[in-house]
Amino acid sequence: MSLLKHFGEQDPQDHGGRLFWSQALGGVPFRGPFAPTLSQEEVETQVGMTFDFKQEVFDLNDPDQKKRYAWVMDRIVNKWFVLHHIERALVPAEKTAIVYLEWSQRYGELNPAARAARSQGYVLPIQPSQSAIIAPPLAGLQSPGDV
Repeated sequence: MSLLKHFGEQDPQDHGGRLFWSQALGGVPFRGPFAPTLSQEEVETQVGMTFDFKQEVFDLNDPDQKKRYAWVMDRIVNKWFVLHHIERALVPAEKTAIVYLEWSQRYGELNPAARAARSQGYVLPIQPSQSAIIAPPLAGLQSPGDV
């Protein structure tokens, strides 16, 4: 993936939450309220890939829409976002194009069970055969008041 140029990007409006960047998820950012300082085993068992579907129509004659289109396409070609569908209509009389685009934005997030356990201050056992035990929160996922 060529996400190095986007490393550190933050915009809750575009991404639906706070992003944390790490190579642990193959370069895809982790989305959540706390930094994911997890062991590799915790990453493999408690973090999953989520996709946010988006769709938009862009009039490339409008400078703001053209800039937004370039922003989305740059992340698609660098393999952070996933292209699902694109339609282009040329408007020769206006010397422009209208583009309809569907894409998904990829993020790592705690799986629902780990998120629920975290909200209660517990971690899930890594082995499915273990019974649930009370344990401290995942490393790096503590609230500032927990430390």
